[in-house]
Amino acid sequence: MDRANGTRGRNTLSEVEAVALTVEARDTGFAWRASPLTLSPYGYEAVTTVALAVVREDESVALDIGRASYPQGNPAGAWPELSPWSEGPKAREKLREWAGKPERIVFPSFPSFPKKNS
Repeated sequence: MDRANGTRGRNTLSEVEAVALTVEARDTGFAWRASPLTLSPYGYEAVTTVALAVVREDESVALDIGRASYPQGNPAGAWPELSPWSEGPKAREKLREWAGKPERIVFPSFPSFPKKNS
């Protein structure tokens, strides 16, 4: 997280936000967030922190946090193998390959709990 956020003190993602994506991904297959874009008045590149969580074949969830430069403040900006970025059905194969790489943080699967009837 620190590597992705860099020296920025604002417009970053927290560990809690990144881990929360693993829960969202369990419902949708994948989820991602980007911090607000940080524009530098000193001529440095504009950057954003990107977190991506993807459900793997074994129901575990792979998570990684990266850094993307403007104008690609999405997962493809942080991980070029996901370029061009798409959230459509064809993207699922790229996301599965991405999730299988050993450098990802993996959260084991956990049972789903039935929703309470109100």
